[in-house]
Amino acid sequence: MTGYGRGEAQSDTLDIIVEVKAVNNKFLDTNIRMPKELSALEDRLRKLMAAALDRGKVDMYVTVDWLKGVPRRVAVDESLARAYHEALVALAIDLGLEPDVGVARLASFPDVINLKDVPPDLEGVWALLEDAAGSSLRALVVMRESEGEALAKDIERRLGTVSEHLAEVEKLLPEGTPAYREKLMKRLEEIRLTVDEARFAQEVALMAERCDCTEETVRLRSHIGQFEGMLKAEGPIGRKMDFLVQEMNRETNTIGSKSQDVRITGLVLELKSEIEKIREQIQNIE
Repeated sequence: MTGYGRGEAQSDTLDIIVEVKAVNNKFLDTNIRMPKELSALEDRLRKLMAAALDRGKVDMYVTVDWLKGVPRRVAVDESLARAYHEALVALAIDLGLEPDVGVARLASFPDVINLKDVPPDLEGVWALLEDAAGSSLRALVVMRESEGEALAKDIERRLGTVSEHLAEVEKLLPEGTPAYREKLMKRLEEIRLTVDEARFAQEVALMAERCDCTEETVRLRSHIGQFEGMLKAEGPIGRKMDFLVQEMNRETNTIGSKSQDVRITGLVLELKSEIEKIREQIQNIE
């Protein structure tokens, strides 16, 4: 299911914003974008995401704002400063000048003084990041649950339609054998062919056996009941539904291939249409 969540946590020195977006996917695929200096915390974030979600392509964006500026320290390259000093003194002597090399002048030379970023306190940052990430994931889950409720209602309605079509198929099935018997008898009369009654009855019985869809209709109705039960279940059910809808489609195809009744063929097409719509919807379910 799709969804979006946002979380924020703040301290005296740090403000962290976490945004998370999810789209449909058969498996859990996580992607995290965060400042390089916090990359050591990425695995912890992935574990949080895996604990909260089971399916979906999920992108998480971490924004960090250092409220009092990025922590830095001044680094002095003393050996380089001494080398500059010695070179300047030697130059002054060679030129017959009075050496006049002050600290300020030395500090102005390249690479003598540099600013270095201070590594952040990862555990302190994690306390805030965990809070912000948790809030964003909870918001995402709430949005997905809302979408899930709407999907469940739609699927339940479509299951009702499937059940109605199946009931019509079940009513028509008993008419298949008498209809075939009558059709075969009429054909024999047209060609004026006399057939042994026992052989005729055997042929009708064989056709009735080949066209019998009782097992398929029973299994299909069982699948509908299981599907309805899943809609009320807790926890991830998307993959189970995916498997079950394949079985429903298989039973429907078998009914269509066995039946010789054009009315049942029409109902099978309606069944396949509704089952396909259900299959499309469950791709959005975790």
